[in-house]
Amino acid sequence: MDTWSYFRGLCFFGSQTVLPWDSAGSQCLINQALLANQVDWPLQYFLTVYLNNKAPREAQNYWIGLSTDVNKDWKWTDGIGSYFWATQLLRNVNESASASAAMARLYNWRWIPSRQTAWFNWICQRRPLFCSSPAVPKNGGIMLSNQIYKIGSSAYYYCIYGFVIVGRSVRICLENGTWSDLPPTCERKYSVIAWRVKFNVTFEYKCSFGKAVQGNSTRVCMADGTWSGGVPTCADVECGVPPPIENGKFFLTSNSSAISNTAQYSCDKGYRLVGISVLNCGPNGLWSPAVAPLCYGSSTFQVYPSSNHNERQRCYQRL
Repeated sequence: MDTWSYFRGLCFFGSQTVLPWDSAGSQCLINQALLANQVDWPLQYFLTVYLNNKAPREAQNYWIGLSTDVNKDWKWTDGIGSYFWATQLLRNVNESASASAAMARLYNWRWIPSRQTAWFNWICQRRPLFCSSPAVPKNGGIMLSNQIYKIGSSAYYYCIYGFVIVGRSVRICLENGTWSDLPPTCERKYSVIAWRVKFNVTFEYKCSFGKAVQGNSTRVCMADGTWSGGVPTCADVECGVPPPIENGKFFLTSNSSAISNTAQYSCDKGYRLVGISVLNCGPNGLWSPAVAPLCYGSSTFQVYPSSNHNERQRCYQRL
């Protein structure tokens, strides 16, 4: 189980070593992840197939991010209560110690309650860090803002001389690891010597990359032979100030927040960054990803001996 696997916009990784529940959660945080969270029936089925195919024979139980609170109510690590139990075993734990849920091989990976001090394998869950390679159109090409397709990266499409783009010329690597919109195509350009515009035909104005239409983006041919509205203008796209973070800071790669500019985040001494460290100003005037990273205290990241320190960081394998 040396790779991340992809399902429904999320990446999953099963450990080869065992730890108590709290320590397993800390190991997930080091990989910018959480213990498997908010597991429903479709995800339970995926994880069952995943463990049947990839779990080592000696691995019997895998921690997930479900535990009891002070009132003995079962909740996920994000605080949401659980009303779904993938087991026919009793949910109640008749002990004073805190309990968590684990997927058990003995019960075909259905859940069992267990004391958090037990040493089990674990499953981490996180959003993808990268997109796959974007499609390249025939008679055209792509320019990339980031050569490794990180989340928030942009792919700018162009066509060779004599062809024009049909579709979106810019695609964004989204937080679920997929590219926005469909890839455009390059169609042959034809010259028009003379033409007339008929009544009720609509023209749409577009600006060059890095600029946005100010005013009416469309105009209609009226019955009296004139065009509706006024002629719009093109203005530079601005994303504004990036979102701040506690116990950290950011700096811009240029003195403006214009398109293609990036915001690089870092944490204060004694804190560690969790999340995407670079935000990009996109053509829609928004920072991408939309959520800034977080800074956790270093005490959160207690490292435990493991034979699997070289776990791969990139999520690319799809089942």
